[in-house]
Parts: sequence; C-alpha cells; structure tokens
Amino acid sequence: MTIDQVGGVGIFTSDDFDDGRFTFARYKVTIPRSGYYMPNYFVANFNDYSLINVADENGRTFDSFAVRNTCDIWNWEFEKMEGTREYFEAGETYIGVCCTRKSFMLDKIQLVYDENQE
Repeated sequence: MTIDQVGGVGIFTSDDFDDGRFTFARYKVTIPRSGYYMPNYFVANFNDYSLINVADENGRTFDSFAVRNTCDIWNWEFEKMEGTREYFEAGETYIGVCCTRKSFMLDKIQLVYDENQE
C-alpha cells in the first residue's frame, strides 16, 4: 500500500494484497462512547468493481463491498460511500482496510454515532 503523506490518501491495490506485501492497512481510532456507528468511506476509483474489505482488530469483517467508479484516471473525485451500521465499544481500536480486487484510493473513514440505538 502507498500512503500520500501530503494528502493523507491511501492507495489500495489488489496486487499488493495478492503478492503478500500487506494484509490490511491499520488505522488506530478512538471511540468516544459505546454504541452503533455508521462508517462512511471517502473513496476515489477509476475502476469498475474494485472490492474493499474492512475489519476490526479482532478480525471481524463488518464491511465488504464493491467500490463503484467515481471518476476517470485524470480527474480524481472522492465520493462518500456508506458502510454497514456496526457496534463499537468505547476506547481505542484498530480498523483494517484492504483491497481484494483491482484498486481504489481512500481519503478517509468517518464513523458517525447513531443517535437511534435501537
């Protein structure tokens, strides 16, 4: 995986995953309170049908979906993609991201607390 240190963008490719160079890019996050959160992924992708997998530090996969085409190779545009509502305990945890088909660029992950905890 490549990280753009200036822009904070991670470039994920399935070649890296398939060749064993990395399994997941891990991001340390602090969950302010226990409860359900909606993850939003801000992604740029010029491929069709790239695949993203997202897991917690215990190896529990909570998102696995196709990343739609958001732009062309010359004009990068990031779009927000909603993930699956997931329960997190308060405190520090790690979120792992990988690409298992083609490639995409991840600008950021946003976890939004679900006020309706039913």
